[in-house]
Amino acid sequence: MPTFSRTIILCSMALAALAVPQGSSADARDAIKPDPSQVAPGGSVEVTLSCSPSTPTGMIGSDPALNIGSGEVALTNGYTSVVLTVPKDAPKGQYMIYGYCENDPKAESISPSVESTLTIV
Repeated sequence: MPTFSRTIILCSMALAALAVPQGSSADARDAIKPDPSQVAPGGSVEVTLSCSPSTPTGMIGSDPALNIGSGEVALTNGYTSVVLTVPKDAPKGQYMIYGYCENDPKAESISPSVESTLTIV
């Protein structure tokens, strides 16, 4: 096969691969980070949620046993940071912190886009 034909075939295959939608609903930029990742009861933790720059709103939630989620948050260029207080009676242990990147605020249900762990010491 001539080199020119192989080049066209390879380019066509590369373009076709780029056109296939990805299986994951989370954007590669989606992230949630508690800082510090370990905190004592009654302490504060800054939670940063990063979503796609076009995402207007998101939600920050937590394990129901900890219950420090802030609920819906406005995003600026897909980003927000909030300071949350851990309840004084929070039991020691590891808890999930969830981030939801909401592209459709009218959606009836959404699932967490990202999650991280917060440890109560």
